Order: sequence, then structure tokens, then C-alpha cells
Amino acid sequence: MVSLFFILDSVSERTRAVTNLDAAYSVYVRRRYADTQGYVSCWTCGKKKFWEKDGMQAGHFQTRTKYSTRWHVEEIDGKQETLNCMPQCAHCNMGNGGRQYEFGRNLDRVYGQGTSDRLIQKSNRTIKFTTAELKELTSHFKRLTKEL
Repeated sequence: MVSLFFILDSVSERTRAVTNLDAAYSVYVRRRYADTQGYVSCWTCGKKKFWEKDGMQAGHFQTRTKYSTRWHVEEIDGKQETLNCMPQCAHCNMGNGGRQYEFGRNLDRVYGQGTSDRLIQKSNRTIKFTTAELKELTSHFKRLTKEL
């Protein structure tokens, strides 16, 4: 049996930075779109669940392997919108592969025709973050979450 300490110790600083950023971004996305009681609707099926429980996740339109849109935020009408990542129930996000078609249609309906195409184009650009940039983004999303 491998000790947990050994596994955690062998993880690179960069891998830890990505993991921490993913966690901070996920909390931000789910809380950002939650109502005052903490309930959020699934972007693709509309089921309403508590942001922190009940299998609510931060689902991505374009895959997380594409760093150019993995933690995407865009200011629209003075609000920080995540566009490529929205709250999704576990059934839609994991069980139905993210329901990408419905996700994209909803993006175009809410944010304007062509939004999904723009995100697809952006996702195909190569971007590399330094470990320091990943850590700064983590702090940024934690600050944004506190401001909610």
C-alpha cells in the first residue's frame, strides 16, 4: 500500500496549482449563478439544486484540456461571466457528456448569437500559464467569490 503522504509529496507544484485553481473556479462558478438561498439551475436541463451539494458541478462547454478557455471569464454588462463554464447537474455534466449542443444553444440564446462559435475559436488557441499565474488566478477567483 502506497502512503498518501508519498502520493501528495510526488505531485508537482504546477499540478497542485492547477488543482487548486480548478477548485476555486468551480466554487466561483456555482456560487456566481446561485440565487440568494444558494440554489442554482443546471445550465442544460434546468434542474434546481443547492450549489454545494446535490451533485451540482461546474460543467464546461469546451473541454478542460483547452487551457485558453478552462478558466475563462469575460465582463458583460459590468458582470463577470464565465461563459465556457456554467453550473450543471452531475447527470448532464458527467452522465450526458456535458450536453455540449444544448450548452452552446443556451450560450447563444442568453449572450447573443455567435457566442458559442467565438468560444470554440478561442478554445483552439494555445495558451500556457506559468505556475505563478495559476496561483494568481486562484487568488483572483477566491476574491471574486468573497465579493458575491
